[in-house]
Amino acid sequence: MYQVVAGNTEGTASCKAKLDVAGKVRPDTPEEKPAFTSPMRDVSVEEGQPLTLDVSFVGNPIPNVNWTKDGEPIESSERVTTSCNGKKVGLQIDPCKPKDAGVYGCRLSNPLGEDAISANAIVRKVYQSPTFTQKFTDLQQMPTFDAKFPARVTGIPQPEVTWYFNDKPILKDNDKYKIKRDGDAFCLYVKDCAYDDSGRYKCRAVNKGGEAECAANLAIVDKM
Repeated sequence: MYQVVAGNTEGTASCKAKLDVAGKVRPDTPEEKPAFTSPMRDVSVEEGQPLTLDVSFVGNPIPNVNWTKDGEPIESSERVTTSCNGKKVGLQIDPCKPKDAGVYGCRLSNPLGEDAISANAIVRKVYQSPTFTQKFTDLQQMPTFDAKFPARVTGIPQPEVTWYFNDKPILKDNDKYKIKRDGDAFCLYVKDCAYDDSGRYKCRAVNKGGEAECAANLAIVDKM
């Protein structure tokens, strides 16, 4: 595993966090400018896990809260949520991605002043997108013989592989096709070739890190 520092968080835009409590005055507390009461800790998480930042503060009226990543404002989205209970502010990104690594800043402001704080987030990459370490190529075969398309695919987690003939999935073994898998080695057998078997064969590998494809043509010929 290794550390990745990447670009802006998905969903960032020029937007101020909307918090219902912002601007409310605590009647039993003296007014004061916002101030963070503790450091915001750096975090290191694995991709796919929640990335959470939080920090306590004081301030009356309750301040407006603005989050940034690498200096760019953050907007809430399906993955990104912000919180404020009047004593603590929080940011969570779930699930996090390698590109979410960076420097996160939080700024508080009310009519009496403002305060800012930042922390570094490291996202450890654990997924490796599929890679074809062995690819098959265009093939010719004579009628009644078998054709085979061997390939090797690596990736973390182990990729799921689907075969296609002329973009139609080959879902299981049958009288025409046999699919073999041994670790990272895959092979599609086209049995008892006929002229109708001429066409394009494709292998598609998918995991949480991404996807990859390998494709080639099969031609059924009378002579080799």
